[in-house]
Amino acid sequence: MFIRKLIPILAVICIFAMNACQQEDPLQPEDSTPVNTSIDDTPVILTPEATFAALRTTFALPRTEYLLKLKTITEKKRYLAFLAQEYPTKEPFHNFDEFIQATEPPRERYLPFLKTITENPTDNDVDIFHYIVEEFRKTNALLYHFRSNPLDEFEKKFSEILSKETAVFETREVQQWLEAHNVDVIVDFYLSLKAFIVELEKEDTARIQQLFNEHGEDDGTIWLAILQPTLTAHIVNNFTDIHVFKDWVNGELFTIDWLKWQSSPRTFQ
Repeated sequence: MFIRKLIPILAVICIFAMNACQQEDPLQPEDSTPVNTSIDDTPVILTPEATFAALRTTFALPRTEYLLKLKTITEKKRYLAFLAQEYPTKEPFHNFDEFIQATEPPRERYLPFLKTITENPTDNDVDIFHYIVEEFRKTNALLYHFRSNPLDEFEKKFSEILSKETAVFETREVQQWLEAHNVDVIVDFYLSLKAFIVELEKEDTARIQQLFNEHGEDDGTIWLAILQPTLTAHIVNNFTDIHVFKDWVNGELFTIDWLKWQSSPRTFQ
């Protein structure tokens, strides 16, 4: 008798539980739809602070490894909804990779270098240069990961990396761009480009250090994703070793003259 009376009560509880699960996070659209920041056409204000609080509850263990934490954050629909609102793009996006592809290149950041090539950089100049910078930053990250290899292995990897950099200049778009601006790739441009990218990376690592100092490394990692999404993309896509990432953030990798490694007996350990 008791069981019969209990069944309707349990049924009601189950219904409420199912509804609660379905309404738990109304900012999570289906993967097949673009990310949006509204519910029933009513705008939802997603502040950095509220987004931080929501993301912080994602991690049961506070000391989740940095790279895993950043990767996890970039897959959260709530984070993507925040990006759609805070960093609007011309084209809608469904995931973090599409957001990065839709994000405009950092024109102001590139102007100091571009103005050494052309007095009035165009949008095309910025786009081409952005492609070059991104490709070279990828090869830098590869180089950082190989630095602890034995010297003979490093020599092989270093040659592969130089080949990747050379391939960037051999693309049709880049070749045409260089020719249009009468750029000599072999000497001045290449060395100036490498030095400029190192300065960009120093700026990026300084931003990360500041966030870690202000918020601690755990919370600072979440704030990094919130305040620096493009830098977050670079880290997630190019760093696979937490020790390499830490060395990079601490500036230890900038003290090595990679271009003169052959003349030194060091093992890069």
